[in-house]
Amino acid sequence: MGWGNIYRRRMSVFSMAILIYLGYKVVQQREKWMNKSKISALWQRAHERNAKRVLNLIIKLEGLWVKLGEYLSTRADVLPAAYISLLKQLQDSLPPRPVQEVVVCLAINFGGQPLVSV
Repeated sequence: MGWGNIYRRRMSVFSMAILIYLGYKVVQQREKWMNKSKISALWQRAHERNAKRVLNLIIKLEGLWVKLGEYLSTRADVLPAAYISLLKQLQDSLPPRPVQEVVVCLAINFGGQPLVSV
């Protein structure tokens, strides 16, 4: 993975974080002008919208981000229910990598030596 790709991935994460933060700030301001009965629905929609954004970004970035998403899907004490329900999809539904791709990656990471059959 080259430096350009690393920076591109970081920028994706930071720009998504800013987008989500600003979205929540807008909801916070809208909350001041709404009826008390509609506030809960407003926050629920914001959570669902942002959870979809996070899920799509995690799927796009792959790798360790998927593991982070899997971990977060088990933390109902940290995230709203909308995030938990969407991030649970990461636990079993992502397609597996082809074996040859994994073998090549392992060979590169272990000094280019051919791997012995397991």
